[in-house]
Amino acid sequence: MNRKGEPQHIANVFMGLKIFISENSYHTFSIMATDSNGEIQLSKDEIIENTEINEQELSDQSTPFEFYIWELDTLHLMKSRIENLLKMYKDEDSIMNELKSFGIADSNISTELEKIKRKELEDRNLFEQLSKSSNHNLILFDSKITGIWKSRAEQEYQLVTERKNDK
Repeated sequence: MNRKGEPQHIANVFMGLKIFISENSYHTFSIMATDSNGEIQLSKDEIIENTEINEQELSDQSTPFEFYIWELDTLHLMKSRIENLLKMYKDEDSIMNELKSFGIADSNISTELEKIKRKELEDRNLFEQLSKSSNHNLILFDSKITGIWKSRAEQEYQLVTERKNDK
């Protein structure tokens, strides 16, 4: 929503979620983007599935969290790392040598190469998603929300942003 309280339907804003399990320890659900309505909807099951958190940690009476918009530096760093990975995937000889150096038997190389090809496709799709990010088009008034989940009931949180061209 903007400063006037009007909804901002900004798609592809990349966001993250930290779920604190102790004072200095947290789990991160960090790659998610707003839909065409400028919203993200997460279920408890999705959080558990996409983090290393377990059911018990999320079942406590109160769970501190931080929901945030990715900073541009984070977005650019992620894109750069994925771009480097995509370049490495093209060197199949080097990949084969690396697999052999890890002791992968010749009979298993083709299976491992298939896994790597699937990972390459995932990384390529993620790179394309990140390339469509709207984060660079935002003026952030609230870049994060911190709080404590005291109930497992559905919650709604809103960050205040504006498009740079909507000032």
